[in-house]
Amino acid sequence: MNVFHYIKAQGELQLLSEDSIRYNKFLNSMCEGQRTESVFRSPQEIRTQQANRYLWFCYGFFVPDNFDSTYDAHEHFSRELLTEIDVIDSAEQSFDKLLVKLSKEVSTTIKNPIQVIQKDINIFEIHWVKSTTKLSKRMFWEHVEKIRKKASEFNITIPDPNQVDLEQ
Repeated sequence: MNVFHYIKAQGELQLLSEDSIRYNKFLNSMCEGQRTESVFRSPQEIRTQQANRYLWFCYGFFVPDNFDSTYDAHEHFSRELLTEIDVIDSAEQSFDKLLVKLSKEVSTTIKNPIQVIQKDINIFEIHWVKSTTKLSKRMFWEHVEKIRKKASEFNITIPDPNQVDLEQ
């Protein structure tokens, strides 16, 4: 899925300049007669595409010495830093509310993002990996800083976001 950001200015929607290069690449990649769908919604206070590109840029510093790919780094750090635990007593509460929550917040890029551990006959721990797309901007940047701190433990220096050109 490609996400492009617009702003309403002087009564008209205008594509934000940070997305214009990617938007043109997207349009040029389409085949003649190919259909596409546009969905417009108010932006949420979640991380931007530019911030997400920086996160994946950070993962690259761990390859190949620590991980085989940026995806492996993403999976490792998501599991280590974004795993949440919910405890359910099935004698007192239903799994329904938790399932609704998980359907909205669980990572879709991680293999097996949900693990259920039975602690007692009616007690279950549900370990699940939160999606970076569902993090607030503040939580997202805290996640990035934790990854940068891990990098420093391996004597890896990752440049600050404002020192990196991620427009490509």
